[in-house]
Amino acid sequence: MSQLKQINALALRLRLQGETYIRFGKYNEALIDFNKLLGLEPNNYLALRLRGETYLNLKKFNEALTDFNQLLEIQPNNRVLHNEIIEKYNQILEIEPNNALALRLQGETYQNFKKI
Repeated sequence: MSQLKQINALALRLRLQGETYIRFGKYNEALIDFNKLLGLEPNNYLALRLRGETYLNLKKFNEALTDFNQLLEIQPNNRVLHNEIIEKYNQILEIEPNNALALRLQGETYQNFKKI
């Protein structure tokens, strides 16, 4: 098996394993797999999204915000994604209304959304 195929197989295994951990509420284990996957593929959209959701479940809001913001950098013209991420920011702000990072990113996302 070529090295590229081995990397792709490992990436798929890590993603599927991480998703399985999420289903069983094993968020810390899922993070380990998503972090390994992102080490192989730093701009893997699905891995970033899943890791952001995992951080959200763990109430690690700033880490989740960072991942969600990176998703917007990867797909800056995706209106559906902008709406979904704004909803994530709102969700975090309901719990932590003074989260400065969430407030800043929410404002930036609204501004960028108007440009699309």
